[in-house]
Amino acid sequence: MNPSARFTALAWLLVRIALAMMLIGAAIALFQGSTAPKGTAKPWIGPDSPPVIPMAAYAVVLIGAGLIVAAGWQLPLGLIATCTLFIVVTVERLVRNPFTNLTADIGIMMAFALALLAAGPERDRWRLGARGDAPTAVSRDRWSWISLFVRLFIGGIFFSQGFRNLFLGKGVMVFAERLYVTPFRDTMPEPLLWIMGVSNPFVQFGVGLLLIAGLFTRSAATVGALFLLSIIFGHLMEGALTAPSRMRDAGTANFIAMVALMLLPSLGNRWSLDALLSRRNHGTAGPA
Repeated sequence: MNPSARFTALAWLLVRIALAMMLIGAAIALFQGSTAPKGTAKPWIGPDSPPVIPMAAYAVVLIGAGLIVAAGWQLPLGLIATCTLFIVVTVERLVRNPFTNLTADIGIMMAFALALLAAGPERDRWRLGARGDAPTAVSRDRWSWISLFVRLFIGGIFFSQGFRNLFLGKGVMVFAERLYVTPFRDTMPEPLLWIMGVSNPFVQFGVGLLLIAGLFTRSAATVGALFLLSIIFGHLMEGALTAPSRMRDAGTANFIAMVALMLLPSLGNRWSLDALLSRRNHGTAGPA
């Protein structure tokens, strides 16, 4: 192995160890009585709902995933299972409170897992079974898996927030007034604030639904990215250095995910309605 390949393999080994440490560390924190971070308190949302999945079940699954990732055994399948776990945790926490900030834990671990999946097992030679590995269906479809998990993650965040504000909150007008008009009326035209505030839940609901289904993925991601630019701009208007870091960082992380979804489908997006419609169109097209 030449020096360049050796350092490449070492880099991915360190990423894998870091992900395993995060997973096992999260499980230990749960055994110590810690709970998942609560959502940002919002007067139009209300308190978190009770937990749906017992913390002990979380901890056991996290430890199992951490050990599999640490060993690197059947790494592509292990990463798929780990990302599936992240999606389950994301859904459970968004059900409890759609404004839960997922960027500080689930988002980071998901990014590590997807980076390992994108690199492929051939880049990480220091793991169990590395010498006997052969390309698998998971490895060949890695970009479709990555697109799927990014779509479900950011789509779930958008859909749950839009759904709650449209159907379960105190109404779109109250949402717009409290989130947009009252905080920013001294810095931006009030009619513009009303338009942005009222459209917010509809944009989030529609973009989230399209991303989850994988329909018009790139167009939906583009709308989502533009929407998030307005959110980031609003926080910068609040104060570039003094705006709440948790909300600013969440908006920036979600923006990066949207930009990624503008690019990922060109590499693979097999498990989506876009791919299904494309296959049907190619199947029906033929010589006249």
